[in-house]
Amino acid sequence: MKKFLQNKSIQLALWLLEAVDEETKRQVLSKAVEHLFVSISVDDLLKENEDGTLRFEDKSLSHTYKKDLSEQAKILKSLLLWKVLKKDIQYQINRKMFVEGKVDLDFVWGQLLTFLWDIIEDRIDKISKFT
Repeated sequence: MKKFLQNKSIQLALWLLEAVDEETKRQVLSKAVEHLFVSISVDDLLKENEDGTLRFEDKSLSHTYKKDLSEQAKILKSLLLWKVLKKDIQYQINRKMFVEGKVDLDFVWGQLLTFLWDIIEDRIDKISKFT
């Protein structure tokens, strides 16, 4: 009986979803699968507090972390390993898009990876400029 009710509940939910707009469907789907993935919220990200200290994973960090992170970001940017990885990643993305790409979607995925790379570099630059 329990299984029967679960199946009917699912059928009802799907039927109701057919009648709503795309934004509501997206919200419902996001909420329904949220528990399946590790969710990261804005509170988990590194950010500066008004007093100049940092907050990461919704925890305040002491002022020394700010200087340490800045130094680590500067060191990372100067490492030969970082430069090697950067060139390799850029090459691999271009190869996947322009040489191995077979459909338009391959190009889109390549662009998305390029955007991701830009986000990583931008974040490292911002962290290196912490004072």
